[in-house]
Amino acid sequence: MKKYYNSYLVAAFLYCLPLLIANIYYIDDNGRATLGYTNWGGDGRPLADIIMKMMFLSSHVADIFPLPLIISIALLAFVFSLYHKQNFSSLPGWIGALATLSFFANPYLAEVFSYRFDVLTLSCALALSLAWVLLPPLNRIVRFVIGIAIIIAIYSLYQIAVNVAVMMALVVTFRQIINNDRPAVIFMSLLQRGVEVLVASIIYLKIVLPSTFSGDHPANHPNIAGNQLWLTINHNVQAYWDFINQTFYKDGKGMAVLVAILILAVISAAVIALRYIRAGMKHSRIAIGLLALLLPLVAFVMIAGNLLFLENALLVPRALLSISGFMLFSATLMAWAFRGKMCFVFAVMAVPLLYAVTSIYVYGNAIKQQDNINQGVVYQLKNDTATLADQNFYMQFVGTSPRAQVYKNALRNYPVLGVLIPEYFANWWFPFPYMALKGYQVLNPLKDDLTVTNENLHEGLCQGERIAHHQDYDLYKYQNRLTVDFTLQGCQR
Repeated sequence: MKKYYNSYLVAAFLYCLPLLIANIYYIDDNGRATLGYTNWGGDGRPLADIIMKMMFLSSHVADIFPLPLIISIALLAFVFSLYHKQNFSSLPGWIGALATLSFFANPYLAEVFSYRFDVLTLSCALALSLAWVLLPPLNRIVRFVIGIAIIIAIYSLYQIAVNVAVMMALVVTFRQIINNDRPAVIFMSLLQRGVEVLVASIIYLKIVLPSTFSGDHPANHPNIAGNQLWLTINHNVQAYWDFINQTFYKDGKGMAVLVAILILAVISAAVIALRYIRAGMKHSRIAIGLLALLLPLVAFVMIAGNLLFLENALLVPRALLSISGFMLFSATLMAWAFRGKMCFVFAVMAVPLLYAVTSIYVYGNAIKQQDNINQGVVYQLKNDTATLADQNFYMQFVGTSPRAQVYKNALRNYPVLGVLIPEYFANWWFPFPYMALKGYQVLNPLKDDLTVTNENLHEGLCQGERIAHHQDYDLYKYQNRLTVDFTLQGCQR
């Protein structure tokens, strides 16, 4: 166990090393580091608030990076070592290690580890999602109650991680098939875990969520769809399909990669099922074998899982952390199916893992260089408005801010960077805490319930006075608004 733990501790550390070196503040970090708020409970994640308040012995948080990331690495390494010991102890070490580390074969996972604060609560959710099926043998009732409590805890840390937990329940089913358990035992075990998830979901949705959620449902915190549920699901499926295609892998082949992994998982499931059926040709065993063929499809659907029932698609990398669960699920099946002389087939999992690992190193360098560019823009804006320091102005943006050359070059091979690296200078909430972190205070129109419309932008460019001109932007002043024009086209755009 200690040997496994040390190995996975090193592996997880090497995976996160580029983020430690980059040392950047990521989206929500800008506000939390400067204002010290928590408020995860307002998003329906009360346990996240509790964990962070316990760490700081206060409801006011401060920047203690990289401690949350270090704790997260240690926690995940512990869970990975348990997973390896339970599932791969009888297999060659490289197979178990590659299968377990396939969890990292997900470029979107980089966003989880980018947060200086959220990384701890998100990692706790992921760790529990894997650990809830790694518990030692317990009384059935005790196991049922603990299982429900763990699922509620996962919901209360990060709702999407429940999709990973469901996939791990499917891994248990295949482990029972590998162990040649009786069909009734396999079916009842799967049923019990299904009921645990169902009961926990009801408790969370009916009790925990209403008592903690702020009630605000913007696009990045959508509500559960009510009317036209089927149409909403179809729309969300298409949205996630397109998003993955465009960003998961280069050349628009994101879904092709995942479908290829799915095919290998189905083939692996068929091999495992055939061995089980051959051990005793009974109708019940055949039924379990047929069920095994369907479970990889269930795991594939669970990549989006509960996200499909929301009013709109949540197209951000962290929303697809379940791909890590799917990769781990698929790799586990392949490790069990292709053993002995066929183990070379399993080496195919090294391909998506290598791509994901190189992508996070590329990402670490690119986001650091982009932050240098962004910082330069902030300092120039501060200098341009120095004579206006005694006045209060709102700021709005037109066009796209300059991109670091390192970022633009890397984007050709790693399109995921386009959704991992935030565009701060846009008309949303986060340019203002970002600029405040860099020492520049300007009014946020959204904070005062003011929208930034096309009419506002047109007025700013066409009726405003140009007060600064640079290589990267023009700055206009009109009434109480400053307009930053990255297009350099002014009223002609």
